[in-house]
Amino acid sequence: MSNHRPNYMPVRENDFIKWFQEFLATLTVVAPQVGITEQQLQALRSLYDMLIECEKRVTHLTTLLHSYIAAKNTLLNGREGETVVFETIAAINGSMVEGGIKDAVVRTVALIKASPNYTEAIGRDLGIEAGPRPAPEWAGKYPTLTGTILGGTRVQITWVKGRADGVYLEVNRGEGWQIVGTLITGAVWDDPTPLPPSVTEWRYRATYVSRNQTVGNLGPDLILSVHAKPQ
Repeated sequence: MSNHRPNYMPVRENDFIKWFQEFLATLTVVAPQVGITEQQLQALRSLYDMLIECEKRVTHLTTLLHSYIAAKNTLLNGREGETVVFETIAAINGSMVEGGIKDAVVRTVALIKASPNYTEAIGRDLGIEAGPRPAPEWAGKYPTLTGTILGGTRVQITWVKGRADGVYLEVNRGEGWQIVGTLITGAVWDDPTPLPPSVTEWRYRATYVSRNQTVGNLGPDLILSVHAKPQ
């Protein structure tokens, strides 16, 4: 097993996922220069996609578990005649994949650093060299999000881009925080998820991105009460 605690790799899971996404974004650009093939790059992308899908499933199943525990408690200890709702559990198809994401990352980093074209500057961009910290001007700065309901069918999120390249956006639709990704085109994003039929609280938050790295502070939650417009 590889060393899963190299000094460049974040320890906390959420921090690692964010770091891994930024690593892949930069590696996509510099891969030919440091001898990483498209096949190797695609293998890492597939592992990242599976990790995100697994995170979503774990969050969904955890929410269902809490719902069923609450329903069981109501069934057992609630008032006589009180309605108990057991949510529908949709079928989740099983799958089998090869694991070891951190092993794969450590091995890939070793290949990158062995390339004759590798430089510390490339390493800093990839997040695999200590390098200087983000410029002080980012200290204490964060994007403030604004949300608009368009046509009673979807949410549009906007922010002030300023000197940043973009933002790293996350959303919580009641099932835990999910990664939207790094958005560097413009300063607006339309959430493709249909609005729920009943009033639900959706939250969004973001961090500025500069040179493929998150900088500054995590911004405050944008809280929206949303529901689909009656047809």
